[in-house]
Amino acid sequence: MFFIIIYAARANAFVRGLGDPLSMGNALAVVFTIIMIFKHRVKFTKNYLISIFILIIYTIITFIVHSYVSGGFIPRWFIYLTIAYVICQIYGERIYALIESALLPLILISMGMWVLHLMFPDVIHTFVESVSLPSFSDNPDYMTYNCIFYTINGEEDRVLSDYFMFKRNAGFAWEPGAYATLACLGISCSLIRNPNRLISVSMVIYLAAIATSQSTTGVFILASILLVWVIINKKYLWAILLVPVALYVFGLSFVGDKFVDEYTDISLAAGNLNNAEYHGRLFGLEASLVEFMQHPIIGLGGKQETYLLSTGMDAAIFSGLGFLLTRFGLLLSVVFFIILFKSEKNVRCCFNNRGGFCVIVTIALSMISYSMWEQPLFLALAFMSVYGSFNCSQDKA
Repeated sequence: MFFIIIYAARANAFVRGLGDPLSMGNALAVVFTIIMIFKHRVKFTKNYLISIFILIIYTIITFIVHSYVSGGFIPRWFIYLTIAYVICQIYGERIYALIESALLPLILISMGMWVLHLMFPDVIHTFVESVSLPSFSDNPDYMTYNCIFYTINGEEDRVLSDYFMFKRNAGFAWEPGAYATLACLGISCSLIRNPNRLISVSMVIYLAAIATSQSTTGVFILASILLVWVIINKKYLWAILLVPVALYVFGLSFVGDKFVDEYTDISLAAGNLNNAEYHGRLFGLEASLVEFMQHPIIGLGGKQETYLLSTGMDAAIFSGLGFLLTRFGLLLSVVFFIILFKSEKNVRCCFNNRGGFCVIVTIALSMISYSMWEQPLFLALAFMSVYGSFNCSQDKA
């Protein structure tokens, strides 16, 4: 599970090669997956075969419609789906405990590195840069250094924006928001296994990771998880206690002001998507919806030449929801969300609670900002209802 989470964190070029047949990072993941298949005698069920069949048929349809074939589209998604399937088959309902057991040490190590980075910035920067794996960025103004356990974003490291009082903690992920999202996933897994225990040592660690990341995405997901937890467990007294905390947090500049700036960005960019000055999260989602409307049913598939590029727009679609809609269209996007919501039933069956909604919220809301949903770890959690192998008679706590 440690390696699965490191790949999901996507903090260096090596792990970002997953899905690229020519990448060493992909080769390692594939070899390791094959070993696990034979070691655990994984059998490929009808559901897995159906999903691969749908992938092939979908690729053929998009080729016919767009007259374009991508040599990397099927291999990439075949690898993603296969690894996700193997994760589900091997770990089953134990995945939630194993995610926590791998996440907590990674967060603790990265928190320690972050504190040292604040105390000895030049020393830690030099050390991480000297042992860093290859950066995923070729931009000299945004070189990212990652030593597996800690990441330094070049731009964030040099300049503090008006929002932040100190360096943001990206942990072991490629950027602070992704780190906070993984911490939120840890909170969701904890609430599945211990639905009545909101305060614990592990919860404090997760909250510290989110706080030091200073991520609006992380805060928004955390608030939504807690709201869902209050509703499904009828902890209304906790709701009264959490309201003043929420008001204080959303009043912080890196939360409230950033939300205002995001809204301002999309307001100023409305009707002028070619204006490259406004590239916030919400603007990326708005741009992706414009692209989506050009091919709403089946999406782009593997086609690289988008409508937005043809209009001269100089902006990438980095919204996870936007990527899902534009690449796979409304048809497969609806199927994805149906399968995602069905995963809650498995949690309810095995753990006798509705904590699965916390994982659903984490995955769904992370898609506003990131495409983490396509990583095998998140795909495994989303597809647990169709890929999973369960033994719910054991004690999971």
